[in-house]
Amino acid sequence: MNRRRIVCIFILLLSCSRLFGDAAYPHFSGEELKLKNDLIKALKTGDRSLYEDHLLNCPALFDALEICESGLSERLEWDAQNLRYIKVKNENGSKYGIGKMVANFLRRTKTIVVFTKGFGSQSKTLGGEINGHWEEGEIALIGNKKEKYKMRQFNAVWISEDLKKSPAAIALILAHEVGHGLAEEYRANFPLSYNDEELKKPPYSYFPIKMEYDDDMWCYPFEGMMAEELGITTMKEMHLYTGESVKIEHLAKIWYEKIIGSMGIKFPRFYHRMRINTCLQRKLEYLSKGHKCGMRCKYFNEYGFCDNPVKVPPCHLWQTHLESWYQLDTVLSE
Repeated sequence: MNRRRIVCIFILLLSCSRLFGDAAYPHFSGEELKLKNDLIKALKTGDRSLYEDHLLNCPALFDALEICESGLSERLEWDAQNLRYIKVKNENGSKYGIGKMVANFLRRTKTIVVFTKGFGSQSKTLGGEINGHWEEGEIALIGNKKEKYKMRQFNAVWISEDLKKSPAAIALILAHEVGHGLAEEYRANFPLSYNDEELKKPPYSYFPIKMEYDDDMWCYPFEGMMAEELGITTMKEMHLYTGESVKIEHLAKIWYEKIIGSMGIKFPRFYHRMRINTCLQRKLEYLSKGHKCGMRCKYFNEYGFCDNPVKVPPCHLWQTHLESWYQLDTVLSE
């Protein structure tokens, strides 16, 4: 075989490996992949109109993003005296700030959300048990000095078509998948290329150092926090079947249809499908540990890594930390 033919075969194999390197790709149809590629292509040119049209065509997705951004002001509660469910104020709508973190991450990384029939009940590719998937985009480097902060832009969150009409389910999946994206970002920037003796403080962040740890350490805990913020953590024990045998006031019924998606969705099945019990258990394990931001401080030479206590990383000073990547030589004593 001549040299030119070998080179051509190598290039072909490399192209195929890039195309199918993501294990979830066999689940997606050509039409779904084309939609994702078209949306990202438009975003790269600064044109958001195509993605905004996509959101308008997926009202539950639009509602889920609004819930992440602003929290959920109401939830259901069992009225034991009148034996019915009623709508009440949600006191935990922003308890952990997980929704805001998700919204900020999606916006900062220019991540899109798309749906696929390759997951869930419509799957013909053995994807019936899959709810969502994080697809990494392209690497972007921030900084203009010796070192760079690495992040990925134009990522895609794939969600089962089964969940397309449920804002609550979409919000839960977004919390889970953003856990993958944030963990990868932490891994890509840790440890910094400094010698141990030069570090004033050790890195504080409790984060998954390997991808296989993502689910238990961040993704399920984040999903559990989102479930608590949505106020949907106790209804399974109350057996909310939404059938004729259970009474639910009119306003509570409207809430259920808007947030869960339909009165036809029995909550115990929803609870099981979204693995809420597992998420709540992982959340308790996560919260039992002390967490600190772990991001690089603006004045790194003086302070090292950020040691601000957090419930969900990174901390509220993340934007300030990010500025340090443009000013790597800055010190506090200036």
